[in-house]
Amino acid sequence: MIRANLPIVTFIAAAPSQLPGGSYDPELAGNLELHSGIAIDPQRLDEISTHLLSEEVKAVIVPTPGETTRKQRPRHMLARVSNVIEMMRWLDLYFRANPNPDKRIRIQVIGHAQSGSISLGANWLPRKYWYSYPYYVFDSNPRALLFLGRFVNRVDEVVLAGCFAGSWHSNGFEVNGRTLMFTLAEMWKCKVRGADEAVSVEGFDNQGWYVGKEVDPVGWVWNVQKGSATHEPQKRELQFVEKQLSKPKSIAAYGQTFNDAATLDELCDYFNAEADETHRPRLALPELELELNYQDGNVRAWLLCGGRFLLVDEPAGKICYTNQARSARKLPPRPALLDLVSQVASLEEAQIHKAA
Repeated sequence: MIRANLPIVTFIAAAPSQLPGGSYDPELAGNLELHSGIAIDPQRLDEISTHLLSEEVKAVIVPTPGETTRKQRPRHMLARVSNVIEMMRWLDLYFRANPNPDKRIRIQVIGHAQSGSISLGANWLPRKYWYSYPYYVFDSNPRALLFLGRFVNRVDEVVLAGCFAGSWHSNGFEVNGRTLMFTLAEMWKCKVRGADEAVSVEGFDNQGWYVGKEVDPVGWVWNVQKGSATHEPQKRELQFVEKQLSKPKSIAAYGQTFNDAATLDELCDYFNAEADETHRPRLALPELELELNYQDGNVRAWLLCGGRFLLVDEPAGKICYTNQARSARKLPPRPALLDLVSQVASLEEAQIHKAA
């Protein structure tokens, strides 16, 4: 069967109905910014969902697949999920209703992202719940993916549609988009690609499948002859308007202050361009939070997309800085300050997991 004719199921991030253990604070529902900071755009998911359900794409909401999906076979099914277990249950019901092993599907996962992970219901929850059962983040965690391994040879293609979800560059962390995509390609023996740009409605084709707006998704394809996944590269570059970050007196992050002049100069030289509204990663998760200390006051800032962007909450409005010379696959050398802050943040993250 031609790949473009295969059914699509889009799993799109949604608020969880309850916390682990059964309790749930209703004030969390719909407040995407509560535990994620103001760096992300809570409207972007709604924009994409509305587009997929429009007359142009005609996706159909299918909360519980069954006889309907077997008899009518919607071309594009949309399911709102808050965790990996809900994703697993949906797929299990779908394949029970469609048992023919030759009938494969294409899977699309949409949510706010970091390199190598997509938030499902995590944004509505305190961070201590994110990586525990039922797994509110879709990443390369082997415990979570264990529940999805049963669908091997039933999935033809996967695309991760979150800002820079497929990026090879992560913000000082050991895993990145390549890690997750390779893992999925090996597990399901299929083609897996992820966004390597800011995700927007314009990046979806007329079937509602993410193909990229200015930069093709990058990823891996299962090679039957080699019995392993093979990388599929892309090389298109982007250019941005010159605008250099003003040098702060110091930067505070996670209880530490960094004020070495040479280190601050290096950081400002790195963030020397502005991403306009078109290229701002509105479907991104903040990775590191900083406080820039200036003579006339302090401003908050967030590192996004593996350190590709710095979103600064300046008095005149938010400005998204990036590097003028960077391309989709190649970045200039990382400023030393990013590595220092990443190390501090990793220690704090370890304490969060230990407490949980």
